[in-house]
Amino acid sequence: MVYRLFQDYVLNPYLMSEGVKVSPLLVIVGLLAGEQLGGVAGIFLSVPVIAALKIVLSRAWAAQGLGHEIR
Repeated sequence: MVYRLFQDYVLNPYLMSEGVKVSPLLVIVGLLAGEQLGGVAGIFLSVPVIAALKIVLSRAWAAQGLGHEIR
């Protein structure tokens, strides 16, 4: 039980965040929000949506001359 909790709430968000360069906390919040909004489908789609939003907002930020792209 403890291992499962560790895997679900610590290890998986950390591994997912490394692949898309998003903070683990944002991944956890995204997974919880995705589950509330879309159930199982929301869980699967939340990390790609977060990554896409990060890219879009980063490029919009840079295009406005407000600074460099967010890494």
